[in-house]
Amino acid sequence: MAHLPEGLELLSEDGHRAVCHVCNQQTILRKKTLTKSTVRALWLMNEKSSGTLSTKEIKEKLGAVLYATYTELKYWDLIKKFDGAWTITIIGKQFLQNGVQVPECLWVYNDQVREVPEIMQPRFVSFETLVPNIETTRESVASESIKIST
Repeated sequence: MAHLPEGLELLSEDGHRAVCHVCNQQTILRKKTLTKSTVRALWLMNEKSSGTLSTKEIKEKLGAVLYATYTELKYWDLIKKFDGAWTITIIGKQFLQNGVQVPECLWVYNDQVREVPEIMQPRFVSFETLVPNIETTRESVASESIKIST
């Protein structure tokens, strides 16, 4: 895990819109949560002997919402990109067999998992102890994001 870049701090105040001084985009630390629905792609990959699914197969089998978020499994090292396609990792296979535990949620900034204060640290879960399916909406994602200042 990486620390937040120098000069960025977590904000506790609502309504403050922090903007990156380089790219002029809103700077947000996003919470990514692992649920049974988010690991459906992992199951599908595990069922194939190659461990790899095409984007077409994933979209057809998962639907639009989960198709749009399945690559987030990379943050837990459950999948990786290999020859242009996403494939299940050894950790992903072990996770499905309840052989390893991973953090239930991670905090991501600039496509990298970031360390956060202890109060924000998640519990570790196995596949067996994952929360049942949770509906993901734009509003739920936005409400769990934390703006950061520059």
